[in-house]
Amino acid sequence: MVRLVAGNSDAITLSDLQADTQYQLVITAVRGGKKYRSRPIVFRTL
Repeated sequence: MVRLVAGNSDAITLSDLQADTQYQLVITAVRGGKKYRSRPIVFRTL
C-alpha cells in the first residue's frame, strides 16, 4: 500500500486493517529529489 500525503503532515489514518495482525510500515520522504527512509515500524492490531 502506498499513500501520498502533504509534506507538512504529522499523522495519517490507516483503515481496513485486520484484527490481531502484525503490520510493518516504512516512511519515505522525498526532498530535493533524494529519498529518505525511516526504519521499519512494526505494530500489531488488537
